[in-house]
Amino acid sequence: MFCVQRLWDERHEWGAQKVKRMILELGGFYLKVGQVFATKSDLLPPQYVAALKSVFDDCPPVPASKIDSILRKEFGNKPVSAVFKSFDTNALASATIAQVHVAHVDVDGKDTKVAVKVQNPGSERLMRMDMANMLFVSTFMDSLRVSLPFDHTSILKEYRTQVPLEFDFKRESAMLTLIGDAIHGKVPDVETPRVIPGLCTKRVVTVSLFENIFTSVWAT
Repeated sequence: MFCVQRLWDERHEWGAQKVKRMILELGGFYLKVGQVFATKSDLLPPQYVAALKSVFDDCPPVPASKIDSILRKEFGNKPVSAVFKSFDTNALASATIAQVHVAHVDVDGKDTKVAVKVQNPGSERLMRMDMANMLFVSTFMDSLRVSLPFDHTSILKEYRTQVPLEFDFKRESAMLTLIGDAIHGKVPDVETPRVIPGLCTKRVVTVSLFENIFTSVWAT
């Protein structure tokens, strides 16, 4: 029995690494799916859960030149040096939708360290294409009566509704402000990132930076 379990563990480990590499190569919505399944220890063997958890951290960063181009477009063709006092071109965190950079700006005459979330170029279009393809395969599986231990079609339909909202960074900055206003001064010992006015657009969100908190998840 022990020998059989060891063989299964080895095959699961081999398969998990294959799946992880495939998801990282495909990118887009497949990364999102990988991140979701990383939380499904009730559905997958532990080797797959462990491998897919690293997908949160292993997303390759967008080159600095492309980030510079996005920032110029979002801020009226101004050079990055005219918008931020300093801007670290090395990504602090990188995920499926965006990546986060550290920068410094003046806020009320004070030098303030901020986190700048920049939407990855082409990520929205790629995500929509991936969702459409996966939903097509899912409904085709339903028509063939291929059963999985969860309702994959309903899950994908829900994602089709919710995921596009993640690309509207103006909405996100408004939600951050709303949450911050609801908490600030009302919940003891709790601080929230402060949105920096004038430095948020549909593809960029800039907030005060709390060291070692939330940046990896926020980029997702």
